[in-house]
Amino acid sequence: MEELKQNEQIQTPKTKKTDEFHLKQITIIALAIFITFCCCILFFFVIYRYNGFTDFWKKLTYILQPVIIGRVVAYLLNPLMKLIDGKLFSLFKGKMKSEKKAKKISRGLAIAGALLFLVDVSMRPDAWGSNRRPASP
Repeated sequence: MEELKQNEQIQTPKTKKTDEFHLKQITIIALAIFITFCCCILFFFVIYRYNGFTDFWKKLTYILQPVIIGRVVAYLLNPLMKLIDGKLFSLFKGKMKSEKKAKKISRGLAIAGALLFLVDVSMRPDAWGSNRRPASP
């Protein structure tokens, strides 16, 4: 009997609040996981069972294709542009009065250099294999 009274006395109102708080937190996390799982299942059935969605997706990708290609090209040219920008900035930094102006000029020239590199690579006939001669027998 005395042990039961001691156990009841150990749990103070403060620990009851923290237990309720943890239970509430666990309930919220479990609910979020359940809702996420349901949304994933719903998304799966929308994609694979609804033909109108696939038609819409094809039209959307066709419309957004220039934007997607532009972002990919910008992503691929960014390291080259940063390299050129760093080299030009260190070159212009000591020769110009304003560091801000040197940064602007180096950035502009780096963008132009990266675009020239893109044009050079894309205009080469060997880049796409269009200038290959057929093997002669």
